Amino acid sequence: MTNPVLNVTSGSAAIFQLNGTTVFSRGGGDLGGRGLNIAILDEKTGNRIKEYQHFDSWWYQNDAAYKQSIANYLNAIPNGSIVMIAVVDNSGLFNYTIDQPIYLALEAMGSTQIQTAPQTSWAMITVKGTGKLAETSTTNSITATNYLTVDRNAEDAIRLFKRSVLFFKESNKRMEISMSTFRVRMRLFIVSIIAMI
Repeated sequence: MTNPVLNVTSGSAAIFQLNGTTVFSRGGGDLGGRGLNIAILDEKTGNRIKEYQHFDSWWYQNDAAYKQSIANYLNAIPNGSIVMIAVVDNSGLFNYTIDQPIYLALEAMGSTQIQTAPQTSWAMITVKGTGKLAETSTTNSITATNYLTVDRNAEDAIRLFKRSVLFFKESNKRMEISMSTFRVRMRLFIVSIIAMI
């Protein structure tokens, strides 16, 4: 899948969807999603969340060190990463002095609404280093399609792997090699494919 449709909802729950399927949903308060919820997608396929991070920025609303750790996390996300962010219940972002590093990090990722958004709702879909695909400061969901650049080397490696699996299966039938020998050969082959990528 090279052009995933991404959807994010904020407010009483963070809901992240890929191609219409909910892949993550967490409510606020006792449900563990209060504050900022950040999902980073696999940038090669866009069809899975490869990393998720939650920051209870409301609970730690007056903790400058905690707020700086949020900014540090956002700044450390590699350029090219597909990122979905949603506020649940309350962002705890109201003290400009200690929240400024978070504002600057999100604005560097393309946000134009974070400083004026209500504390109870804000969401953004962005490609770090490229800019936002969608943003809202309401509880309405946002949708974006990210047109991924297909990695031809990875595609070629996958095709080669599939062909090789068929070849090894046929070889196994013809040569009647034991399953353990087949597994050893497959492991060696997989290691060589990974080295190509």
